[in-house]
Amino acid sequence: MSNTGNVIGGHKAALNNPNVSEEAKEHSKQAIAELSGTETEKDTSHVVGGLKAAIANPHVSNEAKAEAERKLEGLPESKTAVEQHVAKDPANVERGSIANPNVSEEAKVEAHRKLDMLPGAHTAAEHGGKDPANVERGLKASIANPNVSEEAKVAAAEKLKEMGA
Repeated sequence: MSNTGNVIGGHKAALNNPNVSEEAKEHSKQAIAELSGTETEKDTSHVVGGLKAAIANPHVSNEAKAEAERKLEGLPESKTAVEQHVAKDPANVERGSIANPNVSEEAKVEAHRKLDMLPGAHTAAEHGGKDPANVERGLKASIANPNVSEEAKVAAAEKLKEMGA
């Protein structure tokens, strides 16, 4: 089963190829016309992301940026993957700041402060600078691992109990 978008893309490439005969180009025009009605809709969030990337790209011409802005205005408001991730858990912004090596120490301290104020958000500082969810998953994996000693499994179980997991 072929992807209709890829097939149309191949025909468009043929139209712009100087080595393709006029007869083949005419065939490609007809194929594009026939296939265009069957093309599936694109994911709006991907389209929005691509347009925003074009606008921010310094290698894109001003004319192309203006066209991208015009197209963007005509689309419904759609959140990017990052915006959706942040919307799910506002603490993700602060955790990202804390983990980013390019963020100043002052900004990291402020991110820790904000994170402490969020309801139910546990700071990574409580777990040696590690994400508590990852710590929990690691401890559970240790308990399930047949190559881990019984002593280590008991210690992992106690740590999980302390974490309230």
